[in-house]
Amino acid sequence: PPLALPGTYHVRVSVEDRLAKQKTETELNVLVRGRKVEPSATLTARDFRFLRNEDDRDPMVSVVYHPGDTIWGRFEIVGFKYGEKNHIHVEYGIAVLGASGKRLYTQETAAVEDDATYYPKRYLAGSLSLSLGKDFRPGEYAIVLLLRDEVGKQTAEQKHAFRVE
Repeated sequence: PPLALPGTYHVRVSVEDRLAKQKTETELNVLVRGRKVEPSATLTARDFRFLRNEDDRDPMVSVVYHPGDTIWGRFEIVGFKYGEKNHIHVEYGIAVLGASGKRLYTQETAAVEDDATYYPKRYLAGSLSLSLGKDFRPGEYAIVLLLRDEVGKQTAEQKHAFRVE
């Protein structure tokens, strides 16, 4: 299943050669480094983290960017509802707020996950990138995640602060 929980899984393999009338079995241990993401009864994003670079594994300790930088972020979406055959339709957008709370930029639909799978998805991995212009003014800002679950008829917003120096 996609997005398996972290841990060690055991795979039993059995092979039979009917012509030679021989049979062998073995068990393989497979270590999965998945993410453990807490579920939610309602639509929300978990573990939002700002990153310095696209491929960073560790989040920034001090969330400070500079004019001309690219903001990178990752998060997991949970709490969405399932339709028939595990159908989901989840969208998210982003907005940038200035220190006054005024929206400076909005992208209503940054990504869409519209899928039906045999195994229900425990969470959806989300990411964002946003380039700051070289003339971007220093100050306090926030990224707002705009979450929408079309199957469950839910919406949610989350603010995540950052600073430009």
